Amino acid sequence: MLERRMLYNEEVGYLKQIVWQVRQDHPTLSSRAMYHMIMPEGIGRDKL
Repeated sequence: MLERRMLYNEEVGYLKQIVWQVRQDHPTLSSRAMYHMIMPEGIGRDKL
């Protein structure tokens, strides 16, 4: 269980960096469009 949580935290940290970079380039991009641009595996649009 600890390994799963560590993997999840690593993925979330990686996604935060990607979202931050996209927001810098496209500050008015909607969350739906960002979700379709990034297409994270295992995370839904609302959670992103």
